[in-house]
Amino acid sequence: MLHPKKSLLVFICFYISLSSIHSQDLEQIGGPLMTLKGNVTVGSSFYNAWNRENSRSPFSYFITANPTFSIYGFDIPVSLTYRDQQGSISNPFNRISFNPSYKWISLNLGKFTKSLSTYSLSGQVVKGVAVDLNPGKFRLSVVRGSIVNSFIQLDTILNELAPLPSYKRNTIGGRIGVGSNRNFIDLIVFKAKDDFNSIDQSGNNLELNRPQENIVIGTAFGISPAKWLSFKADLNASAHTANQESQDYLISNDIDDLRDDFGSVLTLNHSTKLQFAVESKLNFKFKRFGFGAEYRRVDPLYKSLGAFYFQEDFENFLFKTNFSLLQGKVRFNGRGGIQRNNLNNLRKYRDTRRIINTNLTIMPSRNFTIAARYSNFQTDRTPGLVAVNDSIRLATTTGGIGITPRYSFGTKEKRSTIVLGYNRQNLTDLLAEEDSGKDIVNDIVNLSYSINLKPKETRVSLSLVGNRNQVRDIERNRLGINLAYSKKVADNKLQLNVGVGGFQNYLDGFSEGFSVSGRVGARYKLEKSTSISTMINFVNRSGTSGYQEIRGNINATYRFPDVSTSKINKKNAPTSK
Repeated sequence: MLHPKKSLLVFICFYISLSSIHSQDLEQIGGPLMTLKGNVTVGSSFYNAWNRENSRSPFSYFITANPTFSIYGFDIPVSLTYRDQQGSISNPFNRISFNPSYKWISLNLGKFTKSLSTYSLSGQVVKGVAVDLNPGKFRLSVVRGSIVNSFIQLDTILNELAPLPSYKRNTIGGRIGVGSNRNFIDLIVFKAKDDFNSIDQSGNNLELNRPQENIVIGTAFGISPAKWLSFKADLNASAHTANQESQDYLISNDIDDLRDDFGSVLTLNHSTKLQFAVESKLNFKFKRFGFGAEYRRVDPLYKSLGAFYFQEDFENFLFKTNFSLLQGKVRFNGRGGIQRNNLNNLRKYRDTRRIINTNLTIMPSRNFTIAARYSNFQTDRTPGLVAVNDSIRLATTTGGIGITPRYSFGTKEKRSTIVLGYNRQNLTDLLAEEDSGKDIVNDIVNLSYSINLKPKETRVSLSLVGNRNQVRDIERNRLGINLAYSKKVADNKLQLNVGVGGFQNYLDGFSEGFSVSGRVGARYKLEKSTSISTMINFVNRSGTSGYQEIRGNINATYRFPDVSTSKINKKNAPTSK
C-alpha cells in the first residue's frame, strides 16, 4: 500500500495533466440553411380515492416541447418542460437545455444529464456547460457547472419538515481517451466542491449539513489482442473531505506536508479520506461457447459527490460461462462466485456471499420454447471486530427458480400463443434453532392464452393468475383472472384498449375480500402530425381494508411539420484554409 502522501501525489498529477487541454476548431458547416422539427405535448391527469388517503394530487397538468433547429447542418435541440404536480403554479418544475451538435462535436447548455464514469460523475443533472469531441479514435469530454446535493437533510426540530438549505455544489470534470471499443485508454478527472458562502450560516443547524469537497481520478482501458480474448479495467481513486471546516484537534506532520503540496487543489484535514474502486473483466469468447472472470472491489467509505449512490465496502470474485448446442437450440448462461465485505476489519461482522445465477433456454422448434432460471445467494456471517460467543454463525439463503414454456400455433393472419409460467422466490435464515420463524416464500403461477387476428387488427388475451406469499407464519393467497382486448378501427387511426381483472384474496385460508380492476384507453391519430390519447383506471377492493380508486390522463401531441429552407450553394460557400 502506498503512503497516503505518495498516493495523493500520483492522484493529483492526473488532475493537473488535463488542465491544459484545448478544443479544436469546427470544420466548414454545410447543408440546408435552416430546418425545424420536433413536437409539443399537452396533458393532464386526475386521481381520487375513497376509504383511503389520496396518494397523488387530485389534478395535475404538464406541457413539454422538444423543437430542434438546424442551421447549415448544425443541430440545436431545445427541451422545455412545465409540470405542476400539486395543482398550483406556485411550485412548478421548469427545465431548459440546449444541445447543439455537428458531426463529432456536441455541446450541452443549461440543465442536462452527464456521466463521465461509474465511480466519478454518473447520471447527475448538471447546470452549466459540457463539450464533447469525438474525431475518429480520439475523444474528449469536458463539463463545468453545478450539481444538486442528492442527500437532503431534514431538521424536524428547527425547520419542522422543511429540508435544510443545501450548499451550491460546483463541479468541473473531463475525460480524454483514444482507441476503439476493443482497444482503448481513457483518463477521467472529476472535482466537486460545496460553496460555503452559498447559504446563510446564521440560525441554521448545520451539524448534518457540512460543506464537502471531492476529487476523483480514474483510468479505464481495454485490450483485445485477438477476437476471442478481451480484458477491460476501470481504476479510480477518490479523495473526499467530509467537512471543509473541520478543526484539526490532533497535530499531524503528514497533514501539514500534504497541505503545503496540495492545499491549492483540495481542502485537506482530518475528515479527508483517500479510497479506491477497481473493476475488471476478462473474457474468452468463441463461436459457440465462452468463459471469463470478473473482479470488483470498492473500498469502505468510497464516495463520489457526482454519483447518487453505489454500494461500497465489498469485493467480488465471479466466474462465468456460456455455450450454445444443437445449432442454437440449447443455450446456457451462468455465473458464480463469492462476495465479501468488511474489507478493513472494522465492522462487528463479516458477510461472505456465495453467488450462483444461471439461465437455460431450450428451443426444440420455432413454435416451442422453454426458458428456465435458477439463482442462489447464500450469505454467511462470522464475528469480526467484536466476537460474541465463538460458536455463533448466521447464514441467509436467497433463492429463486423459474420455468416458462411457450407454445405458438396458427397462421400469420391468425396466431395463437399459450404461456405457462412458474416462479418461486424464497429467503431463509439458517439459525441453530429448528424454527427461526423468518422464512419468506413467494410463488407465482400464470397461465395465459392470446390470439392475434392480423387482418382485423385485433388482439385478445386471457390469463389465470395465482399468487402465494408466506412471511413467517402468515400466508396470503390471490387467485384471479385477467382479460385484455385491443383493436384498431377507422382505418387504423383509432386504437382501443380494454382490460378487466378480478382477484379473490385470502389470509391464512380465510377470505380477505375481492378485488376488481378495469382500464379503458384510446389513441386517435387526427392526422400525421396530431394525436390524442387517454387512459382511465379503476380499482375496487372489498373487505375490512377495502377501498376504491380511480385515475386517468389525457394527452395531446402535435408534431411540427418539417420546415426546411433551400440548401446553401456549396460552390459559393466559403472554404476553410
